Amino acid sequence: MMKFWPVKTFLVLILAGITLVAPSAAQAQDLPDCCFQIYSTGRFMGWGAALLEYTRPRQRPSQWDTVIYQQLQGASNTAAAAYNSCRAYIPAWSDWRQKQQWLAQQINDLQRVNNHRSWRNRVYQNVAQSYNSWANQLSIMRVNNRIIRATTCSTCYFRLGYASAYVSQALRQANEALNRNRNRQEAGRQLQLARDHLQRMLSVLRVYREIQMPRGSFIIRCSNLNRLNLGNRIQNLFAACRSLNNLPGKIQAANQMSDQIGNTLLNDCIPRRGAVNRPGGPGSGPGGGGSGGSGGREICGDGIDNNGNNLIDEGCNYKREIILDDDECPDDTVGLVVDGRKLGNTPPGNKRHFDVSYLRPGRHTIIVLAVRSGGQQYRCSNNKQVTYSVKLGKGIKFTNGRNYATGNIKEGSNRKYTIVVQ
Repeated sequence: MMKFWPVKTFLVLILAGITLVAPSAAQAQDLPDCCFQIYSTGRFMGWGAALLEYTRPRQRPSQWDTVIYQQLQGASNTAAAAYNSCRAYIPAWSDWRQKQQWLAQQINDLQRVNNHRSWRNRVYQNVAQSYNSWANQLSIMRVNNRIIRATTCSTCYFRLGYASAYVSQALRQANEALNRNRNRQEAGRQLQLARDHLQRMLSVLRVYREIQMPRGSFIIRCSNLNRLNLGNRIQNLFAACRSLNNLPGKIQAANQMSDQIGNTLLNDCIPRRGAVNRPGGPGSGPGGGGSGGSGGREICGDGIDNNGNNLIDEGCNYKREIILDDDECPDDTVGLVVDGRKLGNTPPGNKRHFDVSYLRPGRHTIIVLAVRSGGQQYRCSNNKQVTYSVKLGKGIKFTNGRNYATGNIKEGSNRKYTIVVQ
């Protein structure tokens, strides 16, 4: 594609393809939640779409549909948050209240008993169409006080969130179909859906690069995702998804990539003009977890044990944090969900510091997930049980006023708590 270099006086479009300002008049501003909330809305819709596609054969409502409700409710919450955090420019989804009502209706329709399968398929189609319809609403920008329609960074953030979440969830469903249900055909179908959405991610990245090329009198400026090497990672995962081998490894790679995009958008939503993008920093999206350190410096917020001590994100001094730990024998893996958003897992038998600095004052729901019990492997007496402890950092309490809780739950189950951010 031919490049068009800007004239001497040019405009810079910052943030999400939302507004254009002249460099001489640009004000250094930071609205870190804006890009992240748009991306998170895409993730919730992508998770919801993948779950709905996988469960389309259901003939009646199921208790497991609660997971789908949580994704749609999560999208409802983050769409409102995106509107509020982006409104210094052109607000994202000015019809967010209608979107909340629409999502509530989808949840209600999923609970219909009569002709349930038809209703479920209709809800799936509605949610899947958001990849285009919700993204297109973000394809708007202001140029010299004129509103024009064009693909923006926000369009790409939403679609990256949707597609990356769909990839992660489809791979989990492939793993379940293969190892729990012994349905190799369904596992292969889910794997192909993951490949389809990896291709979507590659297409979005191409557009993301193109819209930032200097054009005439202005240039669009988006968050810098270059350091994540997304193109090569997506292509490698796409190639690996030709087979059903090592699905857990594929899931981890997809989760980590999706989380790191979210971290970058949280920390580099509106870079100060001329400043170097800030590496690392707090913030973690759903999923992720795991270890793989090599004795180096711990990188805060990436969900990896960088220094090889079987701890994740220790010493990061987050403004607000939740520390999750295996409480007894060094065997168990524990996960954390906050307000419907999975933040990741602990390393087996050890602790992880979760950054929750983004939480606003008030009540929030956390869920402790009993991901895996290693009791038999370590010859502990609590086989198939997961023990855990939760420690809340400064400014956070449980409703009973304490900042510490422990528990013992069966592998595969979970326990819910209400916390209060002061």
